[in-house]
Amino acid sequence: MRQWRFQTVQEIQADKQLILDYMLEAIQNQKEGKEFKHKPKPLTIPPQLQEALNADSELKKAFSALSKSCKREYADHISEAKQESTKQRRLTKIIPLILAQKGLHDKYK
Repeated sequence: MRQWRFQTVQEIQADKQLILDYMLEAIQNQKEGKEFKHKPKPLTIPPQLQEALNADSELKKAFSALSKSCKREYADHISEAKQESTKQRRLTKIIPLILAQKGLHDKYK
């Protein structure tokens, strides 16, 4: 996580040697070139959304212009629904947002 949170000064004072060891290890890892490689989750478009994109070229163009995280929000929003009727309702609601180039949760920002 590359972070260490302390709630009180007493926690820092009690763990001085542990903190020093941690910092020295981090410095050594940096010198050795060790890095944490984050592997992003692949984008999986649900079939309902893919059908809608294939049927409407304007929607497909608007969707492809969105950022990867925004595309993932929309795909996950549909995929998380269990019933087919819910998936279709969600798809109907997000199409205008995609065409307007807005994120799923932009109205809360």
